[in-house]
Amino acid sequence: NLSYSEIKYLDFGSFRNIEKLNLSHNYITIETILDSNLCECNKLSILDLSYNNIQDIEGNSLGNYLSSITSLKYLNIEKNPICPKINSWMSFMTTFIGIVDVSCKFQSINGHKLTLDDRVKIISRQSHNEEISEGYKCLYLLSKISTNFSSIHSV
Repeated sequence: NLSYSEIKYLDFGSFRNIEKLNLSHNYITIETILDSNLCECNKLSILDLSYNNIQDIEGNSLGNYLSSITSLKYLNIEKNPICPKINSWMSFMTTFIGIVDVSCKFQSINGHKLTLDDRVKIISRQSHNEEISEGYKCLYLLSKISTNFSSIHSV
């Protein structure tokens, strides 16, 4: 737990096996995260970045960056410029490109448990194509009922 630590700089290069990380109530920015080697924490499943100063800058998206942490299940980014309100998570999730992978383990954003319908809406917004989002829905459901579809990951 590193909350309320007045953190401005991070380096997780030596902490790759960390599973839970609370960095809430600090001075963290998108640059801090991009420079932190956080994406190398391949066991990280719970991440709290709430109450910081995180906002996307041109060419650098927090969602895109965090998508590379395939073990991530729970994320809290509320009260950041990128997600100022608890229910503004949908806009953020459109930048989370890993969600298109039906094997994506991500489950919850700002305390909201993602449903299949949420995932379909996110993919529809990402792709601007209803057929792609409906195709994802079919693949997702097939992946849950049949091991024969375990090798199919995305639309």
